[in-house]
Amino acid sequence: YVARAKELGLSHIAITDPASMASMIEFHEACKKASITGIIGMEGYVVEDRLRKDPEHRYDYGHLILLAKDAEGVRNLLRIHNDAQIDGFYGKPRTDYSVLKKYGSHIIALSACIAGEIPKKILMDDMDSARRIISIYQNCFDQFYLEIQPGHFEGQQKVNDALVSLSHELKIPLAATNDIHYLMRHDAKMHDLHIKSCGSKHSYPDTCYYLMAQDEFEDSFTKTDRLTNSEIHQAIVNTNHIASLCDGN
Repeated sequence: YVARAKELGLSHIAITDPASMASMIEFHEACKKASITGIIGMEGYVVEDRLRKDPEHRYDYGHLILLAKDAEGVRNLLRIHNDAQIDGFYGKPRTDYSVLKKYGSHIIALSACIAGEIPKKILMDDMDSARRIISIYQNCFDQFYLEIQPGHFEGQQKVNDALVSLSHELKIPLAATNDIHYLMRHDAKMHDLHIKSCGSKHSYPDTCYYLMAQDEFEDSFTKTDRLTNSEIHQAIVNTNHIASLCDGN
């Protein structure tokens, strides 16, 4: 991935493995070698109470992207990660609002893919809960962004449109990101076979989950009356600003 980022002329790239920081050192060294700023991050699995071990809600969690701004941010990410693995583990390593509030300094958070807490509430038409969760996250971290992503399927379009509206209503900036699961577009079929061979019945609803050049990335969004070219451009500007806040150390 780092080599491909170098080919595309990227100055920064982030790692956000699901509930894991095991690849952090290897990623950091690869970025140093390629003269790219590597942003250390993690995709957290968030529940309201990580100590509640209820079989009925074992997998009832939402994704959240966490990016370290600096060395202290990395230390706080590790604290969140380790607590999730030890005290919060139940089916998955889980964290909760109390831990995020305690260790959220020097960290930038983003609302994640459609499996994020806020997008899930949007898909359920529960906008009041989406607003409540946004308020919680704003009080946990140095910065919080609403995250729009590519995709031509209905769920992604609904989430993107709602996030644009929430951004204007609550004065929270958008960030444009991609949920990268494989390197090149032609890897989509192999990725689908891989997840199904592991026993999953889940199939990814699009073929956009790869590392793109910026012009291709912009074109991969479905434009609507709310998600306009102007909104997408500003979200990309905001994403570049996030990168500038992260020192890669």
